[in-house]
Formats: sequence, structure tokens, C-alpha cells
Amino acid sequence: MPRRRAVRSALLIAAMVLGALCIWTASPAAWLWVASQMEGGGPPTMEAIAVVVIGVGLTTLALGKLLAVLDARHRALYRRRRTIRIHLPWLRSMRGERVRETGPSVELTVLDVILVASVIIAVALYNVWFLFESGSPIDLRTGRG
Repeated sequence: MPRRRAVRSALLIAAMVLGALCIWTASPAAWLWVASQMEGGGPPTMEAIAVVVIGVGLTTLALGKLLAVLDARHRALYRRRRTIRIHLPWLRSMRGERVRETGPSVELTVLDVILVASVIIAVALYNVWFLFESGSPIDLRTGRG
């Protein structure tokens, strides 16, 4: 039974990693391809740009929902429920007469780690590309190296 749970957990984590990668790579590339098929050549039209923006936005929302479902299944596998009570700042008394409530500590989930890591990796890769591989707009060189 523990081995079976570990395999299911690994598969769910792999699916979450794949979903996070798709948000950054497959979704934008697919919508850019769709928009390129709409164009016959020449400069892009607003129609194609709208298809890319709306398509990427809707696909990102769908992938986010899928990642939330996978995270819920992963938490259910280990019988963990997300129960966090937060007292919002705008609902607190301005006079400070209430004792500060200390709620339960926030649990860091696997999905949190995956999403933060994917953002850090995407920003790092963009910076490497921008600093070393992108062309210069001043002298039209192909690389900065």
C-alpha cells in the first residue's frame, strides 16, 4: 500500500510539473501557431493578436484549474485538507482592542513549490536569453557574445 501511494504521488507530481511547464511553453507556442495559420504573411493583424492573447489567457486558466484538481488529489492521497482561517485586515478593528488572532500556520504544498520554481526558472531563462542571445537593436548584431 505505501508503495502504491508513492507511485501515485510521483505520477501526480509529474503531472503538476508537466502542467506548469505547459503554461510557459506549450500553450503560448500552440496559440502562436494558430495565429500564424490565420495570417497569409506580412504584418500581424489585431485579429491574430487577439486570438493569441485570449487563447493563452483561457488556456492558462484551464491549466490552473487542472493543477488545482491535481493538487487536491495529491492532498487527498495523504489525507490533508486545506483549512486556513484568515482574518482580513480590512475587517479588523481600527482601535486595536481585539487581541491579534494567530491562525494556523500556512502549509506549503507541492503545487506551491512547483509553481514558484517554474516562475523562477522561466525568469532566469529569459534573463539568460536577453543578456546573451538576443540581438542588439543598436548595431543589429545577432548575439551579444
